[in-house]
Amino acid sequence: MLVGKLYNYLTADYADEEVAGFELDPRSGYVSISLVSDATIQAEMCFWNLPDGRQRIGVRLYNYYELSRPLLLFYDYDAKDGRMMPLHPAPVDLLPDFARCDFHLPQRGKDIRLYPEYEVEGEAWLRYDGLNGFVFDGPDSIEMAYSMAPGKAIVDCYITSGGAWANVRRGPTVNSDVVARISPEESYTLILEKPTAGWWHILDDRIYPAESEDDTDVLFLGGGQPCWIHHSIVCIDFIFTDGKDVKLLAAPSYKADVTASIAPSNEKAVHPLDVSSDGGWVKVVCGEASGWIRVENLCSNPLTTCI
Repeated sequence: MLVGKLYNYLTADYADEEVAGFELDPRSGYVSISLVSDATIQAEMCFWNLPDGRQRIGVRLYNYYELSRPLLLFYDYDAKDGRMMPLHPAPVDLLPDFARCDFHLPQRGKDIRLYPEYEVEGEAWLRYDGLNGFVFDGPDSIEMAYSMAPGKAIVDCYITSGGAWANVRRGPTVNSDVVARISPEESYTLILEKPTAGWWHILDDRIYPAESEDDTDVLFLGGGQPCWIHHSIVCIDFIFTDGKDVKLLAAPSYKADVTASIAPSNEKAVHPLDVSSDGGWVKVVCGEASGWIRVENLCSNPLTTCI
């Protein structure tokens, strides 16, 4: 029954597409499907039996026309209600640089196999660890990117210029040299840290196009020198679960007062202002409202809602 629900979930949005490949293994709880003759739309799903009796579902989605890289999503399956409930945060840490690895879910066994886009020596895995999620097992060259996990004071975002050119600068002032200019038609994902007076330090020396798989489109900021970007041209989106409002708080604590309640109909851009020392809370501004919100209630992918 669960495998049937998984198949329906995978094919719901592409019912009219040509099926190029299909594999179903009910005994293992595994299903994969490729759509369109050149397999440019792919989906894969499996589940793990958790120690507490629940079933955790993993979904790999890739749509060449809409996504710059495959997505890995996780759900808990409620057998009583027959519902798949999205998990935020996911039980595995995949930040943008690390997500340059593709991954295959297990048809046999319990571990997720990683396939880096660049050549490395040795195999890479996310080893299943029950309720604790997954543990990385692989070459140091991948682990360096993977080590930037939640618990660090960093924020995943994307650049939006709001109809004007966006400038990346050498320092946290408007008088600093311009390192790169990004047109209104372009969108990039990036990792930020160390906010200073409205400016964010860009963690990596490159930023990735949100809508391209071609590494030639990666924007290298160059020189190994620090680069900065103003908070007004980087965005992060709210995740509205079940159509409910999101609450902004006066401090990075569940006990803090609510400063604003944002409805799903809100169309204003959301800009990050600050991040807590453990990386678990982000202070954002949305129109006239500002406040702190948990990182799992934010989406850094401009192409999806992260639900």
